[in-house]
Amino acid sequence: ITTDSQNQSATELTANGTVNQVEEYEEQYEAIVGKPVKWRKRVVANQTTTGFRIVLPAEAKNITVKKRVGEIEEFVPIINKIKNIAVIEDTQTHTVLDVGAGEEWDAFVQFSVEQGLTGIEALSLIPGSVGATPVQNVGAYGAEVSNVIDSVHVYDIEKEEYKWMSNAECEFEYRNSVFKKNRGKYIITKVRFILSKEMPTMPDYPDVVEYFEENYSSLVKAFDSEKNLAINDSRQSLIASIGSIREAVISIRERKLLDYKEVPNCGSFFTNPVIEKSEVERLQKEFTEMKVYEQADGRYKVPAGWLLEKAGLKGAKLGPIEISEKHALILSNPSRTATYKDLQNAERHIQKTVKEKFGVELVREPVVCG
Repeated sequence: ITTDSQNQSATELTANGTVNQVEEYEEQYEAIVGKPVKWRKRVVANQTTTGFRIVLPAEAKNITVKKRVGEIEEFVPIINKIKNIAVIEDTQTHTVLDVGAGEEWDAFVQFSVEQGLTGIEALSLIPGSVGATPVQNVGAYGAEVSNVIDSVHVYDIEKEEYKWMSNAECEFEYRNSVFKKNRGKYIITKVRFILSKEMPTMPDYPDVVEYFEENYSSLVKAFDSEKNLAINDSRQSLIASIGSIREAVISIRERKLLDYKEVPNCGSFFTNPVIEKSEVERLQKEFTEMKVYEQADGRYKVPAGWLLEKAGLKGAKLGPIEISEKHALILSNPSRTATYKDLQNAERHIQKTVKEKFGVELVREPVVCG
């Protein structure tokens, strides 16, 4: 969040889809601009939100606000608190689960690891709620949440009806979905996941590989040429292998990323550009060390952090906005004095610098409100 928005009213969405009056229910969120944010989550029972702009902030981790929330007309934030994890189907190869949109994402990842279920261990320590993950099509270390989502249960605000939307209907793309394209149209109530009981695939990313080589040299030798674990099929070995991937990802994220509760930031500020093969060939003639990751559509993903670092932007101070020395994709406001204009200026400077050096466009990841 990029604004000081104290005492802004918000609706708490409950499991039965109604809104209740909440007397003393506050949490603090750090803002990338301004002082700590206090969301006072209270609303008169049965208050209608028809005609208002609805925003679902969850942990408000990936939202950028142009001005004070209280100054935005017809602004109704909704805090989704729908909880529950239910097993819908359990077979020898997989488990289907319905998970309430208000469940904490990383707690669900931990739950899946403890149950010996694979598919989301590489998405460990990503802040936010389960319901937020389909919106952004959250991803990390080669995994995307869309790969394990069967369907999403939503409330269609325009049609005033509940319905299930299939994976295809969600229109998942890289860091995008029908929910992000149509903000304010749907409220996600639960997500149906299909998680595997097969041995996990180790993320083929340098940081992860390095972690395993340093901490689990014997386990690394158990991975076959396809990066699949080739150890015995016992449940204990399965849980240990999934847990070791989660452990690696958590260690890397804690080392490289800033805690938004201590240093105001909204996580990775730019998405990784996806470019054509001809562009990759052009760039690798000059930057032979540039790593790319082939996508299903034949295009290639380029690490945006590497582009910023190679452009000399890592650790740079752009007015009150600072680019983290730990990870070049993290823009922060440690002094808590920056305005949205300062953030906008920093964003444009970074985009211009990268465009001039590589000919590649950077796209902002956080959602802008206001």
